[in-house]
Amino acid sequence: MSAFDAADEIYSILVSVGGAHECYRRDFQYGHRNILTDRSSEWRFQGHFGFGGKFRNYGDRWYVDYYAEDFTEELNALLVVINEKLATLKETTDAPKTRTDEEIAKA
Repeated sequence: MSAFDAADEIYSILVSVGGAHECYRRDFQYGHRNILTDRSSEWRFQGHFGFGGKFRNYGDRWYVDYYAEDFTEELNALLVVINEKLATLKETTDAPKTRTDEEIAKA
C-alpha cells in the first residue's frame, strides 16, 4: 500500500467515525504524506471533536486525541473506536515505516 493509499484509508476512518469533512481528503493525502513517514506529525481534522480533534503519528503509532476540556462520554467512545481502527490499519498494512531521527536529519 502506498503512502497515498494509506492516507486515504486513514482519512476514511476520520470521516466515517470522527466526522471529518470530506472536502479536506485530498489535502490530507497530498499535502501531509509525511504523516506516514515522520516520527512526529499531526493533522487537525476537527470533526465531532471540534477544533481539538487531531490525528497523530508518534513513533509507530497512529491515533486520534482531542482537548481534555471538551471531554464527554460520547466523544471518548468515538475516540476508542477510531483508535482501534487506526491500530488495526497500521498493523495490517505495509504502510511506510516511521523514519528514525537520523533519517529525518539526512532528508
